[in-house]
Amino acid sequence: KLSTATPTDEKADFRNVGLDDNLKKKNNRIDQKPRPTREINSSSFAHEVMDRVCIAQNIKPFKSTNKFRCFRPASACTYHAFCDDFGPMSISSIAAFIKQLDHELSSFPSCKVVLCAEQGRRALTNAVFLLGAYMILRMELGAEEVARRFEWLGASSVEAFRDASFSTPDFGLTLHDCWRGLERGRAIGWVRAPSEGEQWGMLDVEQHAHYGDALNGDAHVVVPGKLVAFRGPQDLACGDFSDAGGRREFSAGYYAGVLAELGVTDVVRLPPPRG
Repeated sequence: KLSTATPTDEKADFRNVGLDDNLKKKNNRIDQKPRPTREINSSSFAHEVMDRVCIAQNIKPFKSTNKFRCFRPASACTYHAFCDDFGPMSISSIAAFIKQLDHELSSFPSCKVVLCAEQGRRALTNAVFLLGAYMILRMELGAEEVARRFEWLGASSVEAFRDASFSTPDFGLTLHDCWRGLERGRAIGWVRAPSEGEQWGMLDVEQHAHYGDALNGDAHVVVPGKLVAFRGPQDLACGDFSDAGGRREFSAGYYAGVLAELGVTDVVRLPPPRG
């Protein structure tokens, strides 16, 4: 049974934060095949998935010491749903997470960083996805190797990503699907972790975050240099946008400027006209 004691001083050891036996062993090689474990579902656990980085859930909160850092990147792990949708984190969230984890590792070189996931399957799925994204973009590992490092995690502990509706989904995107997509994007240069700046391969992350915000247009670069998806404009009486009805709507004139900045030359309308 995992300990739930809370470390309060620098003598805290792995038992204090509920980390499993793998982490107590000296010289534990991260490239070793993970030992079989019971399926994890709603119980306390912690597991080291790469050098100096662990993932944990349902452990008692603990104070950071000179051995362990409690890492809770809430802003990067938040998904803003429209309905009952549950999608993989955006490239902006991935970039924010990578920068935060880089900062933790470089600022506290003698510590193990414990990513403490919030409660629930979706929170754990997001945390696992972001760690896998870090391995693919920062460490340049393949999706198969990333999946292998999470073999110990039971299938029922995580949830497939789904579309934006309240109906029962007829398909799901697995963590492995998403990691393979990131690996492919890295291979063809669409997205890469930079040494500095906000240009991640062919994506400007700051621009992506700005226009992806529903307050700024809800426009998203799907294929860099090729395809942008955005919410259809409204025929507004005056001005570029309106905040009536609890949501922000934009005029065609507003989107004309945004799409020009993104290099769009042709627009295909899928839904019927709005407004």
